[in-house]
Amino acid sequence: MTSDQLHELSKEDLIQKVLELESVLNEFQESSKDLERALEEELQDLENKNTQISSQLNTKKEELSQANAKIITLTSELNTLHDTTTTKIHEKDKLIHHLTSQLVKTEIINDSMENDERVKNSKFEVQLRFNNELLERLAMLESDYEREKKMNVEKQLYITNYQNQIKDLNRKIECLESNGVGNDTYHGDVSMLSIKEMLKSTPPPNKIRESAAAAGQSNIKKSDSLKKLRSLTMDIEAFLGSLTSANKSRTPSPPSSVLKSSSTTQLSTANTTNRSHNSAKDATKRLSYSKRFSDLPSIKGSPTPSKRSNIEKSKSTKQLNI
Repeated sequence: MTSDQLHELSKEDLIQKVLELESVLNEFQESSKDLERALEEELQDLENKNTQISSQLNTKKEELSQANAKIITLTSELNTLHDTTTTKIHEKDKLIHHLTSQLVKTEIINDSMENDERVKNSKFEVQLRFNNELLERLAMLESDYEREKKMNVEKQLYITNYQNQIKDLNRKIECLESNGVGNDTYHGDVSMLSIKEMLKSTPPPNKIRESAAAAGQSNIKKSDSLKKLRSLTMDIEAFLGSLTSANKSRTPSPPSSVLKSSSTTQLSTANTTNRSHNSAKDATKRLSYSKRFSDLPSIKGSPTPSKRSNIEKSKSTKQLNI
């Protein structure tokens, strides 16, 4: 209401209006107090919340600062880890490169070793074959040596046989010369030497034995001493035959089996039996020789025909192997 309208009202109306306004004011004051209390409570709540939020904000700020510090430390650690990992990666790459190069070298070395092993295996096989050939040759040489040894033993036996025969012939000569002393009716050939001197002119038994041993141990040139010994014994036997035929009428000669030594009898049983049968028919018959003696080499070691053929065969096989 305006002031003009208030002037127009009566006093009672004004009082009424004032009372109404006072009641309205009181109501307003009461309601404002309630509102003020509510606002104060709300303000208090807001202040409490603000303090809580500010405290939370402070804590969050602290947490954020701590998180930032952690982020900084973690970033630094990450950088250091990155650097260390990069260095390790470079080192590993270098190591891998070095190992690959070493692997290639070892593979090359293994290949070369395999090639060397194959070469060595082939050489070993060749050496084994060569050793087998050498063993075969050694066996052949051993067999040749045994055969030569047997031949040398047989040769020595024949030499001892001839020595015993010479001794027997010496005994015969001594016996015949002792029986023929003072025989004026017998006239031998004056130009012939004495049989004892002829036997003395031959090499002594020791020299014959030494020459036979030297022939068994070394290869010396061929000699004809054994042929001379054969011819000498033949001549002696022929001379003894003629001498015994001349002196048979006066003094009988002792049998040869009595004068012959035991070793000579054992060695030449077959030869003496044949010779005893043939001497009855012809006194000048030559001495019979065994088949084995005809194959014997000379005293100085010339090979027999069978041995010579074996040597030629071994030489041909050696030339083929070479």
